[in-house]
Amino acid sequence: MEMFLNPDIDLHTENAKTIFGFCPDKKHKNRKLAKSGVRAVNYHVQAKTLAKTLGITVHEADLFIRRWFEAHPAIKEWHDRIFDEMVNRRWIQNAFGFRKNFFDKRDGPTHLSEALAWIPQSTVGIVINIAWDRMNLLPRHEARVSMQVHDSLVSQHNMDYAHDTLKYLHQAMLVEIPYEKPLTIPTSLEVSIDNFGDLISVDCAGYRDWE
Repeated sequence: MEMFLNPDIDLHTENAKTIFGFCPDKKHKNRKLAKSGVRAVNYHVQAKTLAKTLGITVHEADLFIRRWFEAHPAIKEWHDRIFDEMVNRRWIQNAFGFRKNFFDKRDGPTHLSEALAWIPQSTVGIVINIAWDRMNLLPRHEARVSMQVHDSLVSQHNMDYAHDTLKYLHQAMLVEIPYEKPLTIPTSLEVSIDNFGDLISVDCAGYRDWE
């Protein structure tokens, strides 16, 4: 949590150091391996699949997984807790209180990855939909949401109101997730006056002149 909250720390570099013992900078290959591998391991990937994904040996993949869980045992405990809920209680729940039910008594280890993925993915989807509801409060001549893409919103803006609506959109996306320690996911914005292929990043507060 401290690493997530510290803007001066690059999480993937620190993870690479944890797993490989060495990662001098963001360009080093160990960072790329850690970024892809940690995400996969958090979703319960096994050594053979991880080896194929990262282009390493099964032995190296097994060592990767072991080192990650040794450094962060609470993640393995989370896996065990979700598995128990899925198999015995027959449902799991995200931070907003939405549930996913498991009806097949044969549900087991093969479904654990799906259950683990559903929790953060559904949470982010709800955050996006809340932001969408907030965007719908704007007059339609100022802005219109075109589609929701899991972890983003695509919207069209009247150029006469663009700067104000961008600032509003940034605030609309800052949805507090009600964990025990509440979390607000950072937001980024990309805009173009022509097409999707020409998108450029803008300051989240919408102040940068992008026209």
